[in-house]
Amino acid sequence: MLKRYSYSFFWTVGFLLLLYLANRSFLYFDTKYKHTFNLSYNLWPWGTIPILIGIYFALYKGFPKSVTVNSSQLVVLLISFLATIYPFLIFYFGVPVVPFYNVLFNYNGYSLIPFLFGFSIVKTFLK
Repeated sequence: MLKRYSYSFFWTVGFLLLLYLANRSFLYFDTKYKHTFNLSYNLWPWGTIPILIGIYFALYKGFPKSVTVNSSQLVVLLISFLATIYPFLIFYFGVPVVPFYNVLFNYNGYSLIPFLFGFSIVKTFLK
């Protein structure tokens, strides 16, 4: 029982530390974007940091014991992957903007879908 409580305590402290570091990273890249006017400084943090937070959040119940593919969550993984990678495709390859994509991110924010992608990576492939 003490082992479970200590894991939860250290997980919570680690999560707060991760949120602090993510906030500092967002501030750093935002300052860098304002000085250089390079959009990639504004694009990459919003695509990668929520993925890392989602992976960390998925490890709340403990570290995985085995590697398996959960086919029922594979659809969620693929949809969230496509939604996460779409801004990069627009920026780097000039893919046209789909109106549904703007509606999705206006209501859910830019960090929810990458967070879901990071969470579903762990839940789909690890058990």
